[in-house]
Amino acid sequence: MKKNIISLIILLLCTNTLRAQAPNDSLLLSIEKKLYTQPNDTLKAELILQKANVYFNNGVVNDALMQELQRLDWWLIKDSTTLSTYFWNGALANALHKNYVYADNFLNKYKAYNPKDTALNVLLLSALININLDNDKLLNDIKNNPKYDTLLSVFLCYQSTLQYTKKHKQAYLVASGIVPGAGMVALRKPVKGFNSLVLNTASAFAVYSLLQSNLYFNAAALGITLIQKFYLGGLRLTERTFNERETAARYVIASQCQINIKQLLVKYPINFKKDTMH
Repeated sequence: MKKNIISLIILLLCTNTLRAQAPNDSLLLSIEKKLYTQPNDTLKAELILQKANVYFNNGVVNDALMQELQRLDWWLIKDSTTLSTYFWNGALANALHKNYVYADNFLNKYKAYNPKDTALNVLLLSALININLDNDKLLNDIKNNPKYDTLLSVFLCYQSTLQYTKKHKQAYLVASGIVPGAGMVALRKPVKGFNSLVLNTASAFAVYSLLQSNLYFNAAALGITLIQKFYLGGLRLTERTFNERETAARYVIASQCQINIKQLLVKYPINFKKDTMH
């Protein structure tokens, strides 16, 4: 759940940064026909890269693009500028597709070709990837970058969202265990708490009445049924309500996090780079 919140923020914000259009299907088909008849592996790699660039240039990220990235033998591409652009676009595409391990691999290759590129959008893309992979690496990257102050508040926002845990969960469960419904009352659900108390009290009285009438088997059977339905059900309801409140609080933090990231992405947009390959 925590990671899903962050992933959703990243996906929505990055997607909104792009201006996606439908890829040119006729152009893709034309390139694929050339691929089918091309015996040279290097030329095949260049053609596959051309197909990938059609998606990149239109801001389209889908399964078809992922397939092109997987079958491209990039080491056959000799032009370093072309490769650099490809690695950047591959990193962004995989991040948007939630393939964070691949995105990190592509971005590392981009950094290897561009060791002096310290632009904040590079650090930001790295942050958006590593928040799903390695928080320690993210913090280390930020602290070792002279521009880390700009990203620090966003990073702290990430951490607050990921690490937020509502306190005293066990206390609420223990309270409901001792006095049925007490945990729900503490969670500001007094009606449900009162109903739980009434149902459990009525159940206990019903079992007691059967015992007084020496109907021990009936009392045991009814007691087991009512314990599972009302007593244990009350505990599960308390836990579920607690988790819902925890999630709601995390979304509040995530909302502020989204604002921080959006402001940063407006200032330092992360976009696909245009292909220079002819």
